[in-house]
Order: sequence, then C-alpha cells, then structure tokens
Amino acid sequence: MSMDKMQDFPQKLLVEGKNDKHVVLALCEHYHVAQNFNIKDCDGINNLLQVFSIMLTNPTNVKTIGIIIDADNDIKARLNQIRSIVKPYGYIIPDELQHSGLIYPSSQPDYPRLGLWLMPDNSHLGMVEDFALSLASANDALLMEAEDELQRIEKSGKNLYPLAHHSKAKIHTYLAWQEEPGCPIGLSITKRVLNPDHPIAQNFVQNWLVPLFK
Repeated sequence: MSMDKMQDFPQKLLVEGKNDKHVVLALCEHYHVAQNFNIKDCDGINNLLQVFSIMLTNPTNVKTIGIIIDADNDIKARLNQIRSIVKPYGYIIPDELQHSGLIYPSSQPDYPRLGLWLMPDNSHLGMVEDFALSLASANDALLMEAEDELQRIEKSGKNLYPLAHHSKAKIHTYLAWQEEPGCPIGLSITKRVLNPDHPIAQNFVQNWLVPLFK
C-alpha cells in the first residue's frame, strides 16, 4: 500500500510539490520506512506555510509535523518564514540547521513535534531538483553533457526558463536522455537511474525522516 493511499495518521509531512512527494515515496520504499505518516503535497510554498499555520492553530489530532521546503536562493529568508510562524508556540528555529536537518520536540504537551528539512541538504542554496542531481554520478557523461548544453543555451540567451531554475532544467534534460526518456524524478530513483544509496539520501532518510516519525 502506498503512503498516499493509506489511513489518516496523526503524523504529517508537508511538501511543496509532487516532485518532493514522489522523491520521499521512492526513498521510503527503498529503505522500507514504516508507513506511519501522511504526505501532503501543498502545491507551493505559500500554501504549505498556510497549511502549517492552521495545523499549529488546531493541533489536537496532530502528533508530528514535518516540513520539506526548498532553500531556493536565501536560506535565512526561509528560516525566518518558519520562525515567524512557530515563535508564538514556543519553538526556537536556529540561525543554521544541522546537516541532518531539524527535529524539535513539542514545546508544550498540546503541541506537535516539529521537523524541518531545507532542500537540498540544509546548508546549500537550491531545491529538490538539486537533491535529485546529487543522486546522479558527478562523472556521468550525460550529466556533464546536459550541463554543457544548458551553459551554451544560457550564454546565447535562448533559455526560456529563469536562471534560478537551472537545476530543474538540468535534471529533466538528463532524465530525458535516459533509456526511458522523461522518467519522473521519483520513478528514476526507484529504477536506480538516480542512486537511492547516495550519502545525501541516506542522511535524509536515516538521520531525519525515520527519527522524526519514529
């Protein structure tokens, strides 16, 4: 039974979009993670923050809340967004996250345990696509070819995507050139096109996801 089609658990994982959700599902399947939490695709950071705020306002049936958000181009700004939401409830968000993310015990008996992971690795700028790129071999000829091609297009000004989405363009270009062209990121992890045993994936699952929802 897949995690997105199971009973309603008091433990919730909020993610920005479908790529995040399917990356988590693929890694949970690979590492045989217990199916004891629900994953909610919030369709964007603003919706995620709104859902998170509502959960904290009425936490009666929520034991644990995990949040996966993109660091994008400003880690401090992302942490400040979360800090502004949780501060009234007694949670303290540090200025920098540990490599293994943040797991914060409930500040009061009535409030849930809080988990925070900034994509890709809690310390670098980027997004879930950067996390996915880390699961490909840095010496992969097709990955290097994809980077060269994007650099050429961007240098000539022919790219229609914003430069901030370079990693999105890169991972999808790379996956478009595989044996099964255009395979989604989550399925590419399942099929081992992207390596689920890479240290960044192990760290995410073993040091953050599993301990958060234990």
